[in-house]
Amino acid sequence: MARRIVMVGSALDVRGGVSAMARVCESEGLFARSGVEYVASHCDGSPLRKLARAASGLMRLSARLATRRVALVHVHLNSDASFWRKALFVAAARRAGVPYVLHVHCGNFGRFVGERAGARGQTIARRMLAEAAGVVALSPAGARELEAIAPGIPVEVIPNPVSLPPPSAPPPGLPVVASLGMLTEAKGAFDLVRAWSVACRGCPGARLVLAGTGEMERIRALIDELGVADSIELPGWIGAEERAALLRRASVFVLASHAEALPMAVLEAMAAGVPVVASRVGGVPWMLEEGESGVLVPPRDIGALADALESLMADPARRAALAAAGRERVAREFDAAVVLPRIERLWSGLRRD
Repeated sequence: MARRIVMVGSALDVRGGVSAMARVCESEGLFARSGVEYVASHCDGSPLRKLARAASGLMRLSARLATRRVALVHVHLNSDASFWRKALFVAAARRAGVPYVLHVHCGNFGRFVGERAGARGQTIARRMLAEAAGVVALSPAGARELEAIAPGIPVEVIPNPVSLPPPSAPPPGLPVVASLGMLTEAKGAFDLVRAWSVACRGCPGARLVLAGTGEMERIRALIDELGVADSIELPGWIGAEERAALLRRASVFVLASHAEALPMAVLEAMAAGVPVVASRVGGVPWMLEEGESGVLVPPRDIGALADALESLMADPARRAALAAAGRERVAREFDAAVVLPRIERLWSGLRRD
């Protein structure tokens, strides 16, 4: 029996970038082709439920390692609680003498290590990176950040993959601006509502759709305070089919986050042919080719965000040009057909058969 690759990450039904990336890997056939067993280390729900899922995932990995039929462990890593959970999975692979890959999804991982992980966490992070058979960063900026933590590590830039849907015509009617993600301060949701209260004045009848969950009471209070409730929709967290439908309806996609690595929501919008306005953070400038494939604004700059939205809503020709450039960028760099073979090549050079 051939040895298997075990991939460790959030459950496939969890809301977040790691699970979204893993779902693309599964749907595009990577798991079946390469003999990957996916082990969930995290789930949505209460702290107790999350602890139980992490414990069961660690037990499952340990059982697989005990059979000596694991060729490689591929660990998706983030900051904070994810970092401490995954340290246990990495330790299990190390004890079994099985090589592991660290796939780092965190925006500002260096800041986490330097400011929040503490002395013990810094030591663990450096050792995890230094002893990895391979390290995956999502962008050149992410690779530089990891190399600053542990110089000389075998880091490779492999972006998140996205499935490229068939092209569609621009939506008719008044502009619809869409945003997908957690409605929190860190994701720029409150900055976006404030910017929208200015931008929508120049385009009466335009709509902003904030799809996600988070600080709902606070976001509704701000919307009411600014008097823009009639122009904003809050559908809550939406599934894959609803997300695709929203992107077909959208004239502009916006992500106002304060920190990101390589956001799947932006990739999905670019693939769907929706022009993007996004914060200049993490790997986003690289994704958008420094503004050639989308509009970049400084994080937390509400005025710049309002100006970008108002300008783009008023200019259908520019929207069409950016949409075409974004989709071409995805086809060239981020399409699953381009990215997944790079992951397979990485595995083939590292797995222990």
